[in-house]
Amino acid sequence: MLNRNFFISTFNLDFSWSLSRDGVIVGSGQLSVPVLQAGEKHVLNLNDGPWSSLLGHREGSSIYITILARLRTSERWSGAGHTVASNQIVIAEEKYEIFQVTIHQFNE
Repeated sequence: MLNRNFFISTFNLDFSWSLSRDGVIVGSGQLSVPVLQAGEKHVLNLNDGPWSSLLGHREGSSIYITILARLRTSERWSGAGHTVASNQIVIAEEKYEIFQVTIHQFNE
């Protein structure tokens, strides 16, 4: 995670997560993230997060983790709970073959 602000820390943000498997949310909760100063990074280990017990068997499934950052308290420009950042991380993705194209070359 990276705080892209130039002057503001993440003190006024609450972080949450949700995990979806094949389009269905199977778990969610608050995400504990230290306060990041402007420009500061925090590395999340995806295998040890609060969602780790939900990962299970990955083959043949589409699994995504979504992380949201929301305002803890109101600001002049928006109310508490407003989403200021989000990211979705692909953990596993089922591959679908929707159609097959066959090209034939004809010699004249």
